[in-house]
Amino acid sequence: MLFLGGVAAGGLGSLLGLGGGVFLVPLLVLVMDVPMRVAVGLSLTAIIATSRATTSRALGRTLINLRLGMLLEEATTVGGLTGGLVAGLI
Repeated sequence: MLFLGGVAAGGLGSLLGLGGGVFLVPLLVLVMDVPMRVAVGLSLTAIIATSRATTSRALGRTLINLRLGMLLEEATTVGGLTGGLVAGLI
């Protein structure tokens, strides 16, 4: 049931142009009684795995701008860390 829910969440997320975590986390928390922290961690792990698989496939065909991707990754990491620290202070 967990596998089918993950496939459905990923499929629906990709069809709508959203991340699968938008559907996966509520599914895990509300339907399968998984704690919120575990559900978020599972969602992030799934997103990382999907991104790595897609990137490695597209990189061979030179469809991505690796330099821009690295720049955006750094900016996202700094923003995430800053947001986490500010949320902890609030």
